[in-house]
Amino acid sequence: MGTKDDGWVVLTRRTNDPKLFWIEMLLRVKFGIETKRDGESFHAPIMKVRKEDHDIGWAIVVLFDEIEDDDPMFPS
Repeated sequence: MGTKDDGWVVLTRRTNDPKLFWIEMLLRVKFGIETKRDGESFHAPIMKVRKEDHDIGWAIVVLFDEIEDDDPMFPS
């Protein structure tokens, strides 16, 4: 039994606001990558991107991976 492929894939599931919101805005405004939040994992909201944008999205997200979610560089 397969699952429906709606074209969206998970990009993050362990990142919280304000960092998550900042990353969403960066992806949308600077890179034109559409994002959506789709539920929550045990740790944080799940952010998805279109399948074709995953690799570039991930390349951007990993730049900020080691920075705390509430670091002052991410205004709330």
